[in-house]
Amino acid sequence: MATNRPSEEDVSRGMTVEVVQNQENNDGEPLIGDIRQVVGDDEPGGVVVELESGVTGEVVEIRPDEGGGDVPQGGQGT
Repeated sequence: MATNRPSEEDVSRGMTVEVVQNQENNDGEPLIGDIRQVVGDDEPGGVVVELESGVTGEVVEIRPDEGGGDVPQGGQGT
């Protein structure tokens, strides 16, 4: 499991989290969104979740509820 990343026990459906997509589908920008479902348990990079938008990635951080929508960290939604 990744150091200082949330575990499967720490996350649940509806939580707002920051995720990083795998390298193949990633522009390098973390996304913030609400969890639709937990997809995989503690992978080497962290627990894998699917966001409401359908994006799948590893949870980097649990975020305060920011009003939904998957947006790049530090960016604005479209």
